[in-house]
Amino acid sequence: MPAEHTAPFYTELFFNGARFARVRLATAGAVVRPRRREVYHATAAADSASVALGSAAVAEFARESTAGLFQLELRVLGEVRYRPHHKLHRLDAICRLELALSTATSPAMFKKVKCDVQKDRGGR
Repeated sequence: MPAEHTAPFYTELFFNGARFARVRLATAGAVVRPRRREVYHATAAADSASVALGSAAVAEFARESTAGLFQLELRVLGEVRYRPHHKLHRLDAICRLELALSTATSPAMFKKVKCDVQKDRGGR
């Protein structure tokens, strides 16, 4: 049975608890066909984009820069309806990521992680 996005499908990227990027992956009304997998690609920011960090986050950024490993949090948010049913299902997952600094010989890569799926608090 197809799934329809009933609200925009977003991903948010956090550093030290502060959101610094939000990307829309799909619009409300987009449909995922049965037995299909959708892959969404997000670009969080341009190379020239700046992010305002508080003093605590700046200190944490300096510590993690020195260590060469950044702790990030990715949150995926959305809502779908499986047709022909009317109940809405909320999508809410948090993925804790570690990103090593890239070098000339080693590009930055994320490791595969398990995400914490937040409980669906019932459909409408």
